[in-house]
Amino acid sequence: MNELLSTYLINYYNKKEVGYRLPAQMKLDEFWPEVVRFRQAKAEFLPFKDQAGKPFWFVLTPKLQEFLHQVDSRGKDSLYSVVKQEIQAELTEQALVEEAMFSSVIEGAFSTIARARELIVEGKPPRDTSDQMVANNGRVMRYVLEQREAACSIELMHTIQRMVTEKTLEDETAAGRFRDGPVFVVNQRQETIYEAPPAGTVPPAMEQLVHWINDGGQQSFIHPILRAAIIHTYLVYVHPYADGNGRTARALFYWYLLKHRYEFFRYFSISSIIQETRARYYNALKDMEDHEADATYVLLYMAESVVRAIDVILQRITERYRRDILFANLRERNIILNERQTRFLKSLTVSKEKRGTIAKYQRDFKVVYETARRDLAQLETLGVLARGKRGRQFLYTLDPVFLTVGNIGDGAH
Repeated sequence: MNELLSTYLINYYNKKEVGYRLPAQMKLDEFWPEVVRFRQAKAEFLPFKDQAGKPFWFVLTPKLQEFLHQVDSRGKDSLYSVVKQEIQAELTEQALVEEAMFSSVIEGAFSTIARARELIVEGKPPRDTSDQMVANNGRVMRYVLEQREAACSIELMHTIQRMVTEKTLEDETAAGRFRDGPVFVVNQRQETIYEAPPAGTVPPAMEQLVHWINDGGQQSFIHPILRAAIIHTYLVYVHPYADGNGRTARALFYWYLLKHRYEFFRYFSISSIIQETRARYYNALKDMEDHEADATYVLLYMAESVVRAIDVILQRITERYRRDILFANLRERNIILNERQTRFLKSLTVSKEKRGTIAKYQRDFKVVYETARRDLAQLETLGVLARGKRGRQFLYTLDPVFLTVGNIGDGAH
């Protein structure tokens, strides 16, 4: 029995998933309480309680430990402090734009990266509520960077919520204060999928959360990634505000980790990961609610999301160094490009596709077909690009020779 129970500690399935895997002779309703007891015997219990009065808890499973090890070995600030300042600034700006946009999209806004960049980097005025949400999120991300040394407080939470909801609420008096009535979470079909705790329980719950955050040194050690995820999860669970709860929770997640010197969080967007895997995110929250206030499901999801984000960051750093090598090679060979060609090569080195077409070049630079064809043909003649074909369409990719340091100074290609 213990061997089977250990299997469901390593593979942290929910009740239904365990049921699919049980031997035919075993009854799930009899076995599941044993799973819960086995897990709780190894659990860390938190001071927060769910609506049934059960304390939240989690298990530091082997998989969770693995994720945390990856975060600390690949994501600590010492690694990122040696990255060139220009690249740091570029990555920070990109993350700021992505977080502002995706955090808004999760909450129902409609936007694009290009529009978010106009609002946040160029400072263009919002045209509608979606724009306003994106602009608000951009300001909040800068604010939490500024407040990284501050202690947590109810006022800090209120300020963040007031900022993320500015000019977007039907009732503006709901900004910067806890709700005084019930709140429901509905899905796209307008079906209620979650009813938050009564409004009267919100102030003491948030006071307890603030105390837990500020008094971390007097408590048993919980890894900062997990503590940040718990802050996020509990705030989403309590839903203390009439609106802006998810955005406030994600901002506090960032604030806490920046406060604890996880500098790489400046370079990635947690909301972009959540948006990409929204079904898993909501399923993890539901598993916590349905399975004895077991927060392990959410912590596993959040820790894995951070690991995935580190992969993205490291890839982006690599791409930007490759871009620098490319342009160093171009300078060494005295290759002069026009502005369109320069912008095209810069975007090509950091794009997901790593290839371009004449049609896309036309769209990106608003030029006619012949201009696009001539620009790309010149880059091909110079040896900067290699040309292939897919169907009737030409595909242009960077020649690897120009991405190699050892080839600087080798002469013409």
